[in-house]
Amino acid sequence: MKDLTRGNIKKNLRSLTFPFFAMSMIGVATQLIDTIWVGRLIGQDALAAAIVCGVILYLIFSIFSGIGSGGSILIGQYFGAKRVDEISKVVFNCIVLGMILCIGIVLVNMFAVDNIMAILRVPKVIYPQVVVYLNVVCYGCVIGFLYNVLAMIFRAVGETKIPIIMSVMTLALNFMLDPIFIKWIGIEGAPLATWTSFLITGCFGLYSVKKKNLLNLSFSRKSISFEMIRKILIIGIPTSIENMVVSLGVATTQFLVNRYGVSAVAAFGVGGQVDNMMLMFGGSVGGAVMVITAQNKGKGNHKRMLLALRYGVKFGFWITAGVSCIGFIFAKQFCEFFITQSQAPEVINLGIDYVRVMCFAYVCLIVYLVFLNFFNGVGDTRAAMILSLLAMWVGRIPLAYVVSQFIGVQGIWIGIAASYIVAMLVGYGYFRMGRWKKIKII
Repeated sequence: MKDLTRGNIKKNLRSLTFPFFAMSMIGVATQLIDTIWVGRLIGQDALAAAIVCGVILYLIFSIFSGIGSGGSILIGQYFGAKRVDEISKVVFNCIVLGMILCIGIVLVNMFAVDNIMAILRVPKVIYPQVVVYLNVVCYGCVIGFLYNVLAMIFRAVGETKIPIIMSVMTLALNFMLDPIFIKWIGIEGAPLATWTSFLITGCFGLYSVKKKNLLNLSFSRKSISFEMIRKILIIGIPTSIENMVVSLGVATTQFLVNRYGVSAVAAFGVGGQVDNMMLMFGGSVGGAVMVITAQNKGKGNHKRMLLALRYGVKFGFWITAGVSCIGFIFAKQFCEFFITQSQAPEVINLGIDYVRVMCFAYVCLIVYLVFLNFFNGVGDTRAAMILSLLAMWVGRIPLAYVVSQFIGVQGIWIGIAASYIVAMLVGYGYFRMGRWKKIKII
């Protein structure tokens, strides 16, 4: 645990950012493992089914992220305020909410699976595989939720060592269990291996909590608190909405790109790998700022909150600026990592354009994400949601569409980059308005 209401803020920021980034990278690798093993061991149809279910799994975790965000911010503020007894109450009521959601997910899967398949336009040939995969995903989601509750607790109190060990264990176990389970029972073995990995590492996490007497968590004589549930939902629902609607915006951007043919789609996919790396880094810096902000908000130390924001912006700015310069210079080499110039010259050329245009805007994206997480740490998740929706649906989509009408697919690249600049300016503008200062959640 780290009391982030004291000590060197720069050091605290760095000590949180890089573990958060490592955990994000490991999380992405864990998700990829299922897809790789399914494709290699079963074939094309199973691979397509796993990808379809991956979309649904992302939606489920977007819902869970709301509870996780609400709980994490509350725990951080209570921890900073030294009101440790309230933390057990937050965790208990988060679990209650999660169990209700898991039951709802199972019921939806039982009675509305045909409607889900129709909405997603799942081809009939992979329908049976999607259904069995989805059954395991939905029935096991309670394990995924409880795993996220542990991650929420560790994140809020600045604990990084145990979560990294858990992430590495999950990755290793999933890699080993996937081929065994898939060969044993078929496609449903992939999500079963994932949930089994989560269960084992989750038990390790619980053991670590008990051994370290982390926060002295105790659920004895705890009861459902509708006031606490209300707080969790008020903070968390905007985060869930933000994640889902932003995902829809990304899908809409993909639709715009699809009109320009296979080469444009491939180039966008290659460039998207850089986007994902930058988003993970920005989310990691922002996550560190959020934790420091939440703890100091709980203590009422506004000066340290602002210092965390300032250092977070500077730290993210200079790291991203350096990476962007390297990306601009070696854009061609990066794109050829996925496909060679001789194989697809148009893909390489469009990919180089994408990477170089974005390199000018990634700095703005990182600064925007830091502001967004600062607002979340304060508890102003509604503002963070609105800013994200504006950035996507008033900035990114319209700009990409309009500019592409004049110069083609490169206009989408420019529109996306311009939206990052606009988003940063809007985030800074909201910060200057100072409304976040009036937010009080504990």
